[in-house]
Amino acid sequence: MRAISLLTLALALAMGTAHAGVLDLNISNPVQTGQPGDTFTFQGTITNNTPNAEDENSLFQNFANFDFINLTIVDLLSSQTFTINPGDTSAAMSLFQIMLDPAAPLGTYTADAFLQDLTGFTGDSVTVTIDAVPEPATLLLAPLGAGLLLLLRRRSN
Repeated sequence: MRAISLLTLALALAMGTAHAGVLDLNISNPVQTGQPGDTFTFQGTITNNTPNAEDENSLFQNFANFDFINLTIVDLLSSQTFTINPGDTSAAMSLFQIMLDPAAPLGTYTADAFLQDLTGFTGDSVTVTIDAVPEPATLLLAPLGAGLLLLLRRRSN
């Protein structure tokens, strides 16, 4: 019985340490709306739960599950000077930009962002969303065009 208890304790400790080295990415504006051709800047903070101090030279972002034809992602993290000590959270900063191709169809685009450091610590992915909508002028012209068609139709009757 005592051997099983020690084994359970050892497994619990091992599982606890498996999650100790996490880099938490908190994006303050994960959902944005705009038109094709726009550039979207995502901002947020990073919490360092690793045993190492992290800085612009040891921390980098990875992206997955995105439309690489219509989205271009630019890392902004490496162009800033910062240090995040173990247990600390960074100040709010611009993390990355996503450029939506001018020819992209209207719709919803997503990308998964996550952090990794040089020693292999990673964080959970965060999904960001861009909703591509028509330009406001297009939205104003559509009802005007429909009204004009109704007026012409009424005149012909």
